[in-house]
Amino acid sequence: MSELKEAWKQTGAELGGAFKELGKALIKSGKLGVETAVDWAEGGSSQAENGSQQPSQQSAADEIRKLAELRDQGIITEEEFEAKKKQILGL
Repeated sequence: MSELKEAWKQTGAELGGAFKELGKALIKSGKLGVETAVDWAEGGSSQAENGSQQPSQQSAADEIRKLAELRDQGIITEEEFEAKKKQILGL
């Protein structure tokens, strides 16, 4: 019985550690998403501002996809998404 109790204790400790690491990863991911959203909302740097004439169609599409993910996660609003999309597309 003592061996079973010790095995459960060890399993619980291992699961606790795994959940702790998962929590850290989720917090880091969320923080990065918020920082990115804030940067975009504040008109953060784009390729056009960094010396390129205009971002390539591929990078513009990637940026819009990232914005859509932030919108879908509730990090930015639909209005913020549309405004930034227009800015990216130069409309």
